[in-house]
Amino acid sequence: MIPHIGPLDILISSFYILLIIFISLVYRRNLGPTVKSYLLPFIAYRIICSIAFVAIHALYFKGGDTFVYFDLGDFYADQIRLNPVNVLGIYASDFETLRNIKMSSSYYSIFYLKAPDAMLMGKIIGIINVFTGSQFMSSTIIFSMICSIGLWQIFQTVSEIYPSLRKYFAIGILYYPTIAIWSSGMLKDPLAMLAVGLIFRSTYMLFKKKRVLFSIITILISILLCQALKPYILYIFIPTMLLWIYGMLAKSIKRNFIKSLILPIIILSFVTGGYFLFDKISAGAGKYSLDNIEDVAKGFHNWHKYLAETRNQSGYTLGEVEFTPIGILSKAPAAIFVTYFRPIPFVDTRNASTFFESIQSFVLLIISIWVLFKAGVLRTFRLIISNVHVRAFIIFAIFFGFAVGFTSYNFGALSRYKIPALPFYVVSLAIIYYEARKKRKLKQA
Repeated sequence: MIPHIGPLDILISSFYILLIIFISLVYRRNLGPTVKSYLLPFIAYRIICSIAFVAIHALYFKGGDTFVYFDLGDFYADQIRLNPVNVLGIYASDFETLRNIKMSSSYYSIFYLKAPDAMLMGKIIGIINVFTGSQFMSSTIIFSMICSIGLWQIFQTVSEIYPSLRKYFAIGILYYPTIAIWSSGMLKDPLAMLAVGLIFRSTYMLFKKKRVLFSIITILISILLCQALKPYILYIFIPTMLLWIYGMLAKSIKRNFIKSLILPIIILSFVTGGYFLFDKISAGAGKYSLDNIEDVAKGFHNWHKYLAETRNQSGYTLGEVEFTPIGILSKAPAAIFVTYFRPIPFVDTRNASTFFESIQSFVLLIISIWVLFKAGVLRTFRLIISNVHVRAFIIFAIFFGFAVGFTSYNFGALSRYKIPALPFYVVSLAIIYYEARKKRKLKQA
């Protein structure tokens, strides 16, 4: 069921847009001069993308998970309005308790509350719906603005590391169309992107020894949020952050003797902590647990193959897959390529949305080849090994790209699943090009 978008929704949306711009102007005063000029254009772009997301889903797709989550949010919002004294009790209730509550209206998505991730989405959107009067476009705009904090945190952090590249970072993080569209609606992906951005920024703050307690709390809350919605992201992202912070710490230690003493301790801590972390996450990850990888992959393959055959959605295949370590790894190059460089224009496209995605993928392929040509293959590999930032970012981009490319089998789903890795891949390209050009100039001098 598609919510009605009428004059009241437009009026409320206009009010919140003005409020968002006002808050942005206040927040902008506290920003450094290197990133200050990017905030308001980013906010305006996000608002436009939020409205575009609403229009695309209401007029083009005419359905989708976003309407399910909005309906669940409407359920929670109504419970808050009807019984504000018992808000905590409602939010703590399980599905069986909720389904027996006397309802003021029918909610077609109520049985989705059986899934913990859908229940969490409903709870979060329910709070937003209280403030918007359950108006779909208004709630989408607010939800998008909250989630945009994650992208801004990534941009702000890499801009502090490489200030001269902030223009390229803005294009690859703030304005990349796929990231902008799929992180602008009421879906799980934008919240996961928020969690990734907060973990990334807070990890950097810990390294800088700034806001230590706040950063630790932010990381813990973000991990819990991501675990509840997209736990498979943590499998790759947390080890990447550990590798990143170790690389920065090792760089700051000048004496080789001290490094040789600390390195085994750090590695042991990473392995031990990573084992227990993965054990806990895997135990609570359900269908995403490491033990179920074959069932999950086959399920995605079969479902998205069905969508491609019956609903004109653009699917792809990696050929026959043997679910053994060697069999899975043999598909890594094709899976990574499909994540970042497919669909190919006019070859893989069946509809307008896939064609739009194919243009971006083709441009990214051209840029990647151009950077590799300008930097040189050997110099690129040396930079990946020697540069602590590129090393961590490209490892995450490759492993995550492999994971989603291997399991998706549908270009529409893949365009959503890959958004956590896209910023880090584009940032890596920019740094590789910059560092290679800087070394070339030093040699010529």
